[in-house]
Amino acid sequence: MGNESRVEKYKEYRNSMMKEDAPVLETPKMSKEKPSQDVEIYSTTSTLPMDQVMETIAEESKEVVFLKKRRRNRIVKYVLIGLGALLVVGGIIVLGFILFWRN
Repeated sequence: MGNESRVEKYKEYRNSMMKEDAPVLETPKMSKEKPSQDVEIYSTTSTLPMDQVMETIAEESKEVVFLKKRRRNRIVKYVLIGLGALLVVGGIIVLGFILFWRN
């Protein structure tokens, strides 16, 4: 079964396709006539309008400014939290020294 050659394997299939009443499988052929739409190849350009380019640059610069502000605000927030934590820990230590040395 596995020793059949490709020719032997598809012999029956080819014979069935050669019969007169076999269905015809054709691919649609392209018409040689001119297409219904007259579109010139060079009627469009691949360049962008200058206004669109300038808008995109302006939007990107606004986005960069927004990201820088957000990063700066995040850094300031973390620094303030750190300073607050240091003040609390420092206050506890100073209070501990005052209470310890008083006795």
